[in-house]
Amino acid sequence: LYIGDGQVLAKLSLPSIVADTQGQFVLHPSLMDSALQASIGLLMESNPSKAALPFALQEVDILGSCTSEMWALVRYSKGSKIGDRVQKLDIDLCDDQGNICVRMSGYSSRILERNSSTGNSMETLMLHPNWTEQSLITQTVLEPLEQHVVMLCELEVKIEEVRCLTLRSNDTGIEKRYESYAVQAFEEIQTLLKDKPKGKTLVQIVVSTDMEHQLFTGLAGLLKTAHLENPNFIGQLIEVENTDEIASKLLENRHSLQDDRIRYQDGKRWVGGWSEIQASEQIENIPWKEEGVYLLTGGAGGLGMIFAKEIATQVRPVNLILTGRSLLTEEQERRIQELQSLGARAEYKQVDVTNKEEVEYL
Repeated sequence: LYIGDGQVLAKLSLPSIVADTQGQFVLHPSLMDSALQASIGLLMESNPSKAALPFALQEVDILGSCTSEMWALVRYSKGSKIGDRVQKLDIDLCDDQGNICVRMSGYSSRILERNSSTGNSMETLMLHPNWTEQSLITQTVLEPLEQHVVMLCELEVKIEEVRCLTLRSNDTGIEKRYESYAVQAFEEIQTLLKDKPKGKTLVQIVVSTDMEHQLFTGLAGLLKTAHLENPNFIGQLIEVENTDEIASKLLENRHSLQDDRIRYQDGKRWVGGWSEIQASEQIENIPWKEEGVYLLTGGAGGLGMIFAKEIATQVRPVNLILTGRSLLTEEQERRIQELQSLGARAEYKQVDVTNKEEVEYL
């Protein structure tokens, strides 16, 4: 983003993961969404701490198809200004030659304010994940389940009275095993839900807290998504230090179906949740250290350069190692030279961070 006086210029790039879909659209969703997101550069100027939601769009003129790289020019519509409760913006999408391909007029966002009828207010919250020790209050009567399935990630345990699956893979790499287990769990959940159960279906995925096995806790996202699609689906991801008394732990968590992330550690039961971070107006100490060495993956990209320049400006001398998958462009080489002119030792290394051997070599 380049922010000027009452206007914003944003460079938009089609993500590589959907690059092959460019020809399927006249207005590519990724680029159109990015163009609207660019308006944040103006909205933050007038209401930096308030959330805003898209509200209306008066007119769209389509003059050409989106290219893989676009520029979005955002400015206030005629008659609109900073401070208006509903701010109207005009957005032009241009190709690299400056030709206007799409013109959006009267795009507006509405600042969320207190609801006068209910007294409820809309605020921006900062949250961070935490674990709370929580013992169970067992009920005398368990809520009936239509289906109950347990999936064990590389754990060998015999559990009776429930359908139990052991997730296994012949792959040695953790990334391939993770992918395999995600597919296996997805297919099992899909099978459970295709008949649209009228009663509650409980799926418990059990993973070990030992070493790299902790990575399998990412399967919790799959369970949460399934619950959003079908409220009768209940998912629990349970972390254990060992296989002792797993059957009883699975049963006791049936008494607390609202807990979707549970960890057994040091003989205690912990439940994952969120807690609010209280914003402080005190100036925080900067985290960067003189002579520090900082590795920035994707460091030659736009966001990486913002961090790199911030570090180089705050502390001297400092060592910056920037990585990326592509060769440097002339513009990126110029930006690295700017970092060096600020007194930083900046180096770029071409590395694919999803390639284990390349990362180890780095």
